[in-house]
Amino acid sequence: MNAIVNKISVISVHYSDLESFSATTYLLKRTKDKVYIIQSLSGFGFPSRGNYITLVIISGYGVVSKTSDGSAEDLISKISNDGETFTFCYSEKNNEKKINFIRNSQLKAPNDRLEELKMPVCGFNLLAQKEMPKEEDITHLAGEFVVESLTLKNIVKPGIRNSSIAFWVYKKTRLKILCCILMLLIISIFITNSVKEKSVALTSRIEEVQKKIGKDNSSVQQKEVLFREFEQNIAWKYCWLCDRIAGDVSDKIKLSSLTIQKLQKKLDNNKSPELLNNTILVSGSSTYSEDVSDFMSALKKEPFVRELTLLSAKKSKESDALNFTIEILI
Repeated sequence: MNAIVNKISVISVHYSDLESFSATTYLLKRTKDKVYIIQSLSGFGFPSRGNYITLVIISGYGVVSKTSDGSAEDLISKISNDGETFTFCYSEKNNEKKINFIRNSQLKAPNDRLEELKMPVCGFNLLAQKEMPKEEDITHLAGEFVVESLTLKNIVKPGIRNSSIAFWVYKKTRLKILCCILMLLIISIFITNSVKEKSVALTSRIEEVQKKIGKDNSSVQQKEVLFREFEQNIAWKYCWLCDRIAGDVSDKIKLSSLTIQKLQKKLDNNKSPELLNNTILVSGSSTYSEDVSDFMSALKKEPFVRELTLLSAKKSKESDALNFTIEILI
């Protein structure tokens, strides 16, 4: 907030007695390091009204100062509740509570003059001293006013003085604020359009995926029907299994037997035969054990194989061939 304040107007009103006063207007420039006077005018001069923030300093006769060791709230309440008090300034330094105030009737004439000139006064300061403030006092008070009074809390808080501050800040920053609002509006439009485009693209993609899933589900259902029909036709099922196993036999493997659902017990009168259900036994021979491993690896890739076990693998006494038996669970 303080960064936008670089020009300050200070009107110093000094009372020589209850009714007589003189006014001097100081035009000040504020930089990062200091505040200094660039011009002084006699009376209520106010050039470039829109660019200057105005502080009024009252000094001389009628400005009363009181101190208290008690509660600051009690001191302020006592002064502010007095109907004759026009304004007051409270300060607290080195544990000393001090309040300066002036009566409403005394400030009627300069206050009317300020209203006639339509000066947006943003702050008052009271000096309980008989002599007129010096230029170094003016620069010091102006610097303090900018730092202490121009805060966000004072601008949004209700009150005549703070409403003037808010109005001045509004005039100073309204163009920048409008530009920022316009930029935010343009950015929001671009963001909204971008989000809409992405939403349309995602919706289209979801519909495509749903159609694909529907087709895949239909294909799966058709395959399930074919498999059920295939399982019901036992002869064709076994022919297909034998054909798949034979396709995995390499030139280095010699099959000696292939048994599907081996008979566990002989047939007896009035008894059903006991079969080794869902089991295929494959026996054969090979010169090297690696060939048997390759054969088993090929069988494991078949869709009907649930489990594969090497039941036996022994060297033949008559030859160097390796005889093996593999159990396949389907």
